[in-house]
Amino acid sequence: MTKRVLIIHGWESNSREHWFLEEKKRLEGQGHEVVVPDMPNTLHPKKEEWVEVIRNFNPDEDSILIGHSLGGVAILRYLEVAGQKVGKCILIATPIRKLGQGYEGIENFLEGDFNWDRIKESVQAFIVFQQKNDPAVSIQHGKDLANNLGADLVMTEGNDHFDKIDFELLEKYISKISMNYKGVIIEESLENKDILREVVVLATKVEPVIEKHKTPWLKQWTLHTVEIAEDRADEIAEKISKSLDSKHGGSWYADFKNDKFHFIIFRNKVFKVDLGNPKYRDAMEYGVKLGIPWYQLDFSPEIEEWKR
Repeated sequence: MTKRVLIIHGWESNSREHWFLEEKKRLEGQGHEVVVPDMPNTLHPKKEEWVEVIRNFNPDEDSILIGHSLGGVAILRYLEVAGQKVGKCILIATPIRKLGQGYEGIENFLEGDFNWDRIKESVQAFIVFQQKNDPAVSIQHGKDLANNLGADLVMTEGNDHFDKIDFELLEKYISKISMNYKGVIIEESLENKDILREVVVLATKVEPVIEKHKTPWLKQWTLHTVEIAEDRADEIAEKISKSLDSKHGGSWYADFKNDKFHFIIFRNKVFKVDLGNPKYRDAMEYGVKLGIPWYQLDFSPEIEEWKR
């Protein structure tokens, strides 16, 4: 599938340096549309100007943003204000804290904390590339960045700040389709909250309880958007099932899905729906018997069997 790709270079660089134009040529040969702009005032960069270049690219869910060094920071700052879902971001040798003496020229990009929740809400998948011996951006930057984003961390040998890159490795992650699961867990539904340590929390939202929630014993719902590794989905589903509140008639559920399967999880009962031939009625009827309002069980309203 054709993607729109934007590659952003770093501080004191330009589109003609390093590997940027060669990668552009390779990706165009694979059918992608690729833009590698010369960023403004590269010797004395300003955060707002670089963010504006990314905004003008108009990223969307079919876009991939690739940032090298300061280019990665610019992408993070864009995502804080994007207001539009982006398909994938690949951040290469990207600092997330000030680097000290000699790097004062980029400190305006790194002033203030990043809004990690907002950033994660704006992107479907993140990949972080980090060299073990990067001379400018230490390994801890890469580890912390990946942890904050729930990203795949690609650790490589090398000490040249990715002035050169393994094209095949990069393209593997450009084309990789994540089959991890995403869904929502309501913290108040858990009798044992330890399970939250075994998933990646991408975002958290708090809702005050009102009548439609049907949980008058609570003042709020804390909804965690979570990501679960594909190879642990069955295991995590069973653990969530055993962790759900047993004191209120079992009237809670959690769910998560990828493009193949949708897990719907009740106390001591898990439904795994094949999205190639989705059948939700058994899960819905089970939930209704537990006392869950049917409108809270509308997992897939576009499917005919849900219409009333």
